[in-house]
Parts: sequence; structure tokens; C-alpha cells
Amino acid sequence: MRALFSIPSDAATNPEVVRHFKRNFLVNVLDSGFWFLGDSFVAAYTILPVFVSTLTDSPVLIGLIPALEGAGWFLPQLFLARQVEGRDRRLPMVVKLGALERLPFLFLAIGAFFLPRLDQHIAVVLVLLLYATK
Repeated sequence: MRALFSIPSDAATNPEVVRHFKRNFLVNVLDSGFWFLGDSFVAAYTILPVFVSTLTDSPVLIGLIPALEGAGWFLPQLFLARQVEGRDRRLPMVVKLGALERLPFLFLAIGAFFLPRLDQHIAVVLVLLLYATK
């Protein structure tokens, strides 16, 4: 277990990296764990289609969910790659975008309680928009 939290002594590593390695490792493990936990509650091929099918009978809208997942994952990379590449410091942008990426999970969870009170068409649009921004 100790080997997980250490950098091999023969590795040529920046002292700043060595100093923050344990913290960064732990933060990344926790972030990844919570991301996949949240993502499992809105799985594109199982959970969300069933949820949306309670709001609409349209097979097109239900089938749109996996496509939105792919588009939401790959399209931002196309538009932001050039901006990120030219930066000396990328972490501030990653932190801001990572926070924005996690907000739809919160809004989907909260919105699930209020969706029955909304018009079904508006509810479907809200769910799909929130999921597309995930």
C-alpha cells in the first residue's frame, strides 16, 4: 500500500510533484470514485432511458440519450483543445470546467423531485439538456 503513495527514488521528478504527490493522488482517486458513482446513477444505456421513458413515448428522444453522452464527451474537446494547448497553466481551466461538468449531476438529482410537477415536454427537454452538459 505504501508503494501507491510514493514515487520511485530513481525517478527524475520535479520536487513540487514529489511534495504534493500524496495529496494529488488521494484527490484524484476520490474525484474519480465519486464521478463514476454519480455517473452510474445516470447511466446512458440503462437508467436514464428508463427515466425518460416515463416522461415520453418517443423512441427518438429515448434513443438520443447515448448520442448525447458521446457528443457531450467529445465535442468540447474539439472546441477547447486549441485554447488549452496554448496555456502555460492548464489546471485552473481544468478545475473550473470540472466543476461545471459536475453540476448537472446535482441538478438532475434535485430536478428528479420536481419533474412530476412540470409539463412532460419541458421535463424531457430539461433532462436531455442537463445530460448533454454532463
